[in-house]
Amino acid sequence: VVQPYNSVLTLKRLTLNADAVVVLDNSALNRIAVDRLKIENPTVDQINSLVATIMAASTTTLRYPGYMNNDLIGLLASLIPTPRCHFLMTG
Repeated sequence: VVQPYNSVLTLKRLTLNADAVVVLDNSALNRIAVDRLKIENPTVDQINSLVATIMAASTTTLRYPGYMNNDLIGLLASLIPTPRCHFLMTG
């Protein structure tokens, strides 16, 4: 019950102070761990490992040199249509 309230209360501060925010849902992470990874009772460490994998995959282009998205600004510019919309959803 507390989680939605915390999300709503932090939106203003995140909008003002963060350049980009990656939104992850705890219940969705638990469903992924149970349904896809076949873990019956996922621990916090297993969920954190899943988050680390998501973030590592999202920022791969920053670590390997290439033509496109070789810095954070270039990566965000292609993902965010306007400066005020800076909440990223992982797919």
